[in-house]
Amino acid sequence: AAAAQFHNLQVGNMVPATTVLPEDTAATAQVHNSQVGSLFSAPVELHKFDARELIVPAALVGIGAIGSQIDFIKEMDFGLRDLDFRKHHGFVIEDVLQYVPLASVYALKLSGVKSAHSYLDATVLAAGSFCVTGAAVLLLKKVVDEERPNGRDFDSFPSGHAAKAFMGAELLRREYKDTPVIGYAGYAVAAASSLMRVKHSEHWLPDIIAGAGIGILGTQVAYWVAPSLQKMLFGRWIDRKGLKSGDFAFVGISAPHPITFKRSTIISLLKMRS
Repeated sequence: AAAAQFHNLQVGNMVPATTVLPEDTAATAQVHNSQVGSLFSAPVELHKFDARELIVPAALVGIGAIGSQIDFIKEMDFGLRDLDFRKHHGFVIEDVLQYVPLASVYALKLSGVKSAHSYLDATVLAAGSFCVTGAAVLLLKKVVDEERPNGRDFDSFPSGHAAKAFMGAELLRREYKDTPVIGYAGYAVAAASSLMRVKHSEHWLPDIIAGAGIGILGTQVAYWVAPSLQKMLFGRWIDRKGLKSGDFAFVGISAPHPITFKRSTIISLLKMRS
């Protein structure tokens, strides 16, 4: 039988100070001490602010803003735009395609591909990304007041479809950062969705470039602020309830040496807790 020494064991938290187990353990689990619930196996680096990550989205927004004032850039369409600017009506494929990168976050999780966060955390991050992106897009549309190529209204700059598509693509890239091809695929779908907006004369090229930058930045902001916001709003409640990574979300401060013990030990502790 496996011998385990527990000092100052708090059954509510299930965090033993010292554990001794045999090497032939069939299944192991890692339990990390945290001040504010750790986000399963999510690397803390995903949530750390890095000014270098601002370069790409800022450049895209800048190029889009400048390009919208230069006619030959504004009117570039790579031969995609329909000759009849006004023939597009109703549903178009990009109305669905814009959400494919975001939906892929959940589809891959359901298929068993390892991601950085739990369903709850990913949903909170997606909601935060959507709020930041949507607010920026709506504000700029009202301020810029750019007419669409088809003349339908003056909400051309920036592209909301492109912003949502690239928001989802950046979320997908971060959640599956260990598998780069997934991120590349997400960005490819986002680019295709955005170019369809040009084809259907809903946007000028600078509109989708700026929208892409806003979407990427919206996701980055959500990842940067989520842990601090959660700690500020729910930190005391999490500490009082003794919640850990399996109960509630967001990056905390993990113990440098995870404690490893047998599955049977976990089951016994769960029985004691119940």
